[in-house]
Amino acid sequence: IYDQSTGAVGARGVVEKIFKNPQGRVEKMTLRIKGSAARGDFGTWDLVPFRRRGELIYTKGADDLVGCAVILYVLKELKKKGIRNGIRGIFTRAEEQGFIGTLGMIQSGFFPASTRIISVETSKALPGVVLGGGPVIRLGDRTSMFHHQMVLFMDHVARETQKKARYFLYQRRVMDGGTCEATPYQLRGYIAGGIAVPLRNYHNQGNKRLAPEVVHLKDIEGAVRFLIEMTITMEEFETPTMEILKRFENIWQKYGARLQHKELKGSRV
Repeated sequence: IYDQSTGAVGARGVVEKIFKNPQGRVEKMTLRIKGSAARGDFGTWDLVPFRRRGELIYTKGADDLVGCAVILYVLKELKKKGIRNGIRGIFTRAEEQGFIGTLGMIQSGFFPASTRIISVETSKALPGVVLGGGPVIRLGDRTSMFHHQMVLFMDHVARETQKKARYFLYQRRVMDGGTCEATPYQLRGYIAGGIAVPLRNYHNQGNKRLAPEVVHLKDIEGAVRFLIEMTITMEEFETPTMEILKRFENIWQKYGARLQHKELKGSRV
Protein backbone atom coordinates (compact mmCIF):
# COMPACT_ATOMS: atom_id res chain seq x y z
CA ILE A 1 0.00 0.00 0.00
CA TYR A 2 1.48 3.31 -1.13
CA ASP A 3 1.22 6.73 0.47
CA GLN A 4 -0.91 8.92 -1.82
CA SER A 5 1.34 11.96 -1.27
CA THR A 6 4.84 10.51 -1.53
CA GLY A 7 4.35 7.22 -3.36
CA ALA A 8 6.39 5.46 -0.67
CA VAL A 9 5.34 2.06 0.67
CA GLY A 10 3.39 2.72 3.88
CA ALA A 11 2.06 -0.74 4.61
CA ARG A 12 1.94 -4.33 3.46
CA GLY A 13 -0.91 -6.73 3.93
CA VAL A 14 -2.78 -9.86 2.97
CA VAL A 15 -6.38 -10.33 1.87
CA GLU A 16 -8.46 -11.44 4.85
CA LYS A 17 -11.98 -11.64 3.39
CA ILE A 18 -13.58 -11.24 -0.04
CA PHE A 19 -17.16 -10.09 -0.64
CA LYS A 20 -18.87 -10.98 -3.93
CA ASN A 21 -22.18 -9.93 -5.48
CA PRO A 22 -24.82 -12.48 -6.61
CA GLN A 23 -23.14 -12.65 -10.03
CA GLY A 24 -19.88 -13.73 -8.43
CA ARG A 25 -17.98 -10.48 -9.02
CA VAL A 26 -15.79 -9.16 -6.23
CA GLU A 27 -17.29 -5.99 -4.73
CA LYS A 28 -14.92 -5.39 -1.84
CA MET A 29 -12.36 -7.07 0.38
CA THR A 30 -10.83 -6.58 3.79
CA LEU A 31 -7.08 -6.59 4.41
CA ARG A 32 -4.91 -7.40 7.39
CA ILE A 33 -2.04 -4.92 7.21
CA LYS A 34 1.25 -4.11 8.88
CA GLY A 35 2.09 -0.42 8.77
CA SER A 36 -0.10 2.63 8.29
CA ALA A 37 -2.71 3.39 5.63
CA ALA A 38 -5.11 6.29 5.16
CA ARG A 39 -8.20 6.88 3.05
CA GLY A 40 -7.04 7.65 -0.48
CA ASP A 41 -3.84 5.59 -0.36
CA PHE A 42 -3.51 3.13 -3.22
CA GLY A 43 -2.30 -0.42 -3.45
CA THR A 44 -1.10 -3.08 -5.86
CA TRP A 45 -0.62 -6.81 -5.67
CA ASP A 46 2.82 -7.81 -4.39
CA LEU A 47 4.10 -9.00 -7.75
CA VAL A 48 7.34 -8.55 -9.68
CA PRO A 49 7.75 -4.86 -10.63
CA PHE A 50 9.69 -5.69 -13.80
CA ARG A 51 11.41 -8.68 -15.33
CA ARG A 52 12.48 -9.43 -18.88
CA ARG A 53 12.73 -12.97 -20.19
CA GLY A 54 13.81 -12.99 -23.79
CA GLU A 55 11.26 -10.93 -25.72
CA LEU A 56 8.68 -11.01 -22.92
CA ILE A 57 8.26 -8.32 -20.28
CA TYR A 58 6.66 -9.26 -16.94
CA THR A 59 5.33 -6.48 -14.73
CA LYS A 60 2.63 -5.91 -12.13
CA GLY A 61 1.04 -3.18 -14.28
CA ALA A 62 1.57 -3.19 -18.05
CA ASP A 63 -1.98 -1.87 -18.47
CA ASP A 64 -1.58 0.93 -19.28
CA LEU A 65 1.98 1.98 -18.53
CA VAL A 66 2.99 0.32 -21.78
CA GLY A 67 0.55 2.51 -23.71
CA CYS A 68 2.04 5.60 -22.05
CA ALA A 69 5.56 4.42 -22.86
CA VAL A 70 4.61 3.86 -26.51
CA ILE A 71 3.21 7.39 -26.84
CA LEU A 72 6.27 8.96 -25.20
CA TYR A 73 8.66 7.03 -27.44
CA VAL A 74 6.70 8.01 -30.54
CA LEU A 75 6.94 11.69 -29.56
CA LYS A 76 10.67 11.28 -28.91
CA GLU A 77 11.25 9.68 -32.32
CA LEU A 78 9.16 12.29 -34.15
CA LYS A 79 11.16 15.07 -32.51
CA LYS A 80 14.39 13.34 -33.51
CA LYS A 81 13.14 13.17 -37.12
CA GLY A 82 12.08 16.82 -37.04
CA ILE A 83 8.44 15.97 -37.75
CA ARG A 84 5.99 18.59 -36.47
CA ASN A 85 2.50 18.14 -37.84
CA GLY A 86 0.12 18.74 -34.97
CA ILE A 87 0.29 15.40 -33.17
CA ARG A 88 -0.48 15.50 -29.44
CA GLY A 89 0.02 12.87 -26.76
CA ILE A 90 -2.74 13.03 -24.15
CA PHE A 91 -2.50 11.18 -20.83
CA THR A 92 -5.70 10.88 -18.80
CA ARG A 93 -6.54 9.44 -15.39
CA ALA A 94 -9.15 7.15 -13.88
CA GLU A 95 -9.88 5.07 -16.97
CA GLU A 96 -10.97 2.11 -14.86
CA GLN A 97 -13.57 4.26 -13.09
CA GLY A 98 -15.27 5.19 -16.35
CA PHE A 99 -12.82 7.32 -18.35
CA ILE A 100 -13.03 10.26 -15.93
CA GLY A 101 -9.95 11.98 -17.36
CA THR A 102 -11.04 11.34 -20.94
CA LEU A 103 -14.51 12.72 -20.25
CA GLY A 104 -12.85 15.78 -18.74
CA MET A 105 -10.84 16.33 -21.94
CA ILE A 106 -13.99 16.01 -24.04
CA GLN A 107 -15.97 18.37 -21.82
CA SER A 108 -13.16 20.95 -21.90
CA GLY A 109 -13.51 21.40 -25.67
CA PHE A 110 -9.72 21.22 -25.99
CA PHE A 111 -9.89 19.26 -29.24
CA PRO A 112 -11.37 20.80 -32.41
CA ALA A 113 -14.14 18.71 -34.00
CA SER A 114 -11.74 17.82 -36.84
CA THR A 115 -9.30 16.08 -34.48
CA ARG A 116 -8.64 12.41 -35.21
CA ILE A 117 -8.29 10.29 -32.09
CA ILE A 118 -6.21 7.12 -31.70
CA SER A 119 -6.49 5.32 -28.38
CA VAL A 120 -3.24 3.53 -27.47
CA GLU A 121 -3.41 0.85 -24.80
CA THR A 122 -2.83 -2.74 -23.80
CA SER A 123 -5.71 -5.16 -24.14
CA LYS A 124 -6.41 -8.75 -23.20
CA ALA A 125 -5.08 -11.15 -25.84
CA LEU A 126 -8.36 -12.70 -26.96
CA PRO A 127 -8.61 -15.79 -29.23
CA GLY A 128 -7.14 -14.96 -32.62
CA VAL A 129 -4.58 -12.55 -31.16
CA VAL A 130 -1.10 -13.71 -30.12
CA LEU A 131 1.74 -12.10 -28.21
CA GLY A 132 4.54 -11.37 -30.68
CA GLY A 133 2.11 -11.07 -33.60
CA GLY A 134 2.36 -7.29 -33.67
CA PRO A 135 0.12 -4.44 -32.50
CA VAL A 136 -3.60 -4.94 -32.97
CA ILE A 137 -5.73 -2.64 -35.11
CA ARG A 138 -8.85 -2.42 -32.97
CA LEU A 139 -11.93 -2.70 -35.17
CA GLY A 140 -14.00 -1.92 -32.09
CA ASP A 141 -14.41 -2.71 -28.43
CA ARG A 142 -17.14 -4.12 -26.20
CA THR A 143 -19.28 -0.99 -26.60
CA SER A 144 -18.84 0.27 -30.16
CA MET A 145 -17.31 -0.29 -33.58
CA PHE A 146 -14.72 2.29 -34.54
CA HIS A 147 -14.91 4.81 -37.38
CA HIS A 148 -14.62 3.17 -40.81
CA GLN A 149 -12.27 5.83 -42.18
CA MET A 150 -9.85 5.34 -39.30
CA VAL A 151 -9.89 1.56 -39.69
CA LEU A 152 -9.34 1.80 -43.45
CA PHE A 153 -6.48 4.26 -42.94
CA MET A 154 -4.85 2.01 -40.34
CA ASP A 155 -5.16 -1.01 -42.63
CA HIS A 156 -3.59 0.97 -45.48
CA VAL A 157 -0.66 2.21 -43.38
CA ALA A 158 -0.04 -1.26 -41.92
CA ARG A 159 0.12 -2.84 -45.38
CA GLU A 160 2.44 -0.12 -46.70
CA THR A 161 4.68 -0.42 -43.64
CA GLN A 162 4.93 -4.16 -44.17
CA LYS A 163 6.11 -3.56 -47.74
CA LYS A 164 8.96 -1.41 -46.44
CA ALA A 165 9.80 -3.57 -43.43
CA ARG A 166 9.01 -7.27 -43.76
CA TYR A 167 9.63 -7.81 -40.06
CA PHE A 168 6.69 -5.53 -39.21
CA LEU A 169 3.69 -7.56 -38.08
CA TYR A 170 0.19 -6.46 -37.21
CA GLN A 171 -3.12 -7.99 -36.22
CA ARG A 172 -6.72 -6.82 -36.45
CA ARG A 173 -9.68 -7.74 -34.29
CA VAL A 174 -12.70 -6.51 -32.41
CA MET A 175 -11.13 -6.35 -28.94
CA ASP A 176 -14.33 -6.77 -26.98
CA GLY A 177 -12.78 -7.73 -23.65
CA GLY A 178 -13.49 -4.18 -22.48
CA THR A 179 -14.12 -0.60 -23.57
CA CYS A 180 -11.35 1.86 -24.43
CA GLU A 181 -11.05 5.64 -24.72
CA ALA A 182 -11.89 5.67 -28.43
CA THR A 183 -15.56 4.98 -27.67
CA PRO A 184 -16.39 8.14 -25.65
CA TYR A 185 -14.60 10.28 -28.24
CA GLN A 186 -16.44 8.60 -31.09
CA LEU A 187 -19.82 8.97 -29.39
CA ARG A 188 -19.13 12.70 -29.17
CA GLY A 189 -18.59 12.93 -32.91
CA TYR A 190 -14.83 12.50 -33.32
CA ILE A 191 -13.25 10.19 -35.87
CA ALA A 192 -11.67 7.66 -33.54
CA GLY A 193 -9.88 4.33 -33.58
CA GLY A 194 -7.48 2.34 -31.47
CA ILE A 195 -4.40 0.18 -31.44
CA ALA A 196 -3.55 -2.29 -28.71
CA VAL A 197 -0.50 -4.12 -27.45
CA PRO A 198 -1.72 -7.67 -26.65
CA LEU A 199 -1.63 -8.51 -22.95
CA ARG A 200 -1.39 -11.80 -21.07
CA ASN A 201 -2.77 -12.13 -17.53
CA TYR A 202 -5.08 -9.15 -17.95
CA HIS A 203 -5.55 -7.33 -14.63
CA ASN A 204 -3.15 -9.84 -13.03
CA GLN A 205 -5.54 -12.75 -13.63
CA GLY A 206 -3.35 -15.82 -14.08
CA ASN A 207 -4.68 -19.29 -14.86
CA LYS A 208 -4.91 -20.34 -11.21
CA ARG A 209 -3.56 -17.42 -9.18
CA LEU A 210 -2.51 -13.78 -9.35
CA ALA A 211 0.24 -13.27 -11.90
CA PRO A 212 2.25 -10.46 -13.50
CA GLU A 213 0.91 -8.97 -16.71
CA VAL A 214 2.97 -9.93 -19.76
CA VAL A 215 3.63 -8.12 -23.05
CA HIS A 216 5.92 -8.86 -25.99
CA LEU A 217 8.71 -6.44 -26.84
CA LYS A 218 8.14 -6.79 -30.59
CA ASP A 219 4.50 -5.75 -30.17
CA ILE A 220 5.63 -2.62 -28.34
CA GLU A 221 8.23 -1.80 -30.97
CA GLY A 222 5.67 -2.48 -33.69
CA ALA A 223 3.16 -0.13 -32.08
CA VAL A 224 5.77 2.64 -32.03
CA ARG A 225 6.67 2.09 -35.69
CA PHE A 226 3.00 1.93 -36.67
CA LEU A 227 2.10 5.21 -34.95
CA ILE A 228 5.09 6.97 -36.48
CA GLU A 229 4.08 5.80 -39.96
CA MET A 230 0.49 6.93 -39.38
CA THR A 231 1.71 10.34 -38.28
CA ILE A 232 3.94 10.75 -41.32
CA THR A 233 1.15 9.78 -43.75
CA MET A 234 -1.79 11.48 -42.01
CA GLU A 235 -2.24 13.78 -45.03
CA GLU A 236 -3.35 10.65 -46.93
CA PHE A 237 -6.03 9.88 -44.35
CA GLU A 238 -8.94 9.95 -46.81
CA THR A 239 -7.11 8.17 -49.65
CA PRO A 240 -7.99 4.56 -48.66
CA THR A 241 -11.69 5.44 -48.36
CA MET A 242 -11.69 7.24 -51.72
CA GLU A 243 -9.94 4.30 -53.41
CA ILE A 244 -12.62 1.89 -52.22
CA LEU A 245 -15.39 4.27 -53.27
CA LYS A 246 -13.76 4.54 -56.69
CA ARG A 247 -13.64 0.76 -56.98
CA PHE A 248 -17.34 0.51 -56.18
CA GLU A 249 -18.09 3.26 -58.69
CA ASN A 250 -16.20 1.35 -61.40
CA ILE A 251 -18.17 -1.80 -60.57
CA TRP A 252 -21.41 0.15 -60.85
CA GLN A 253 -20.38 1.67 -64.17
CA LYS A 254 -19.62 -1.82 -65.48
CA TYR A 255 -22.67 -3.69 -64.20
CA GLY A 256 -25.22 -1.10 -63.15
CA ALA A 257 -26.97 -1.05 -66.52
CA ARG A 258 -28.09 -4.62 -65.95
CA LEU A 259 -30.35 -3.48 -63.13
CA GLN A 260 -32.95 -2.01 -65.45
CA HIS A 261 -36.55 -1.86 -64.28
CA LYS A 262 -37.76 -4.03 -67.13
CA GLU A 263 -35.42 -6.82 -66.11
CA LEU A 264 -36.77 -6.73 -62.57
CA LYS A 265 -40.45 -6.63 -63.59
CA GLY A 266 -42.32 -9.57 -62.11
CA SER A 267 -39.40 -10.58 -59.90
CA ARG A 268 -40.06 -11.30 -56.27
CA VAL A 269 -37.92 -11.02 -53.20
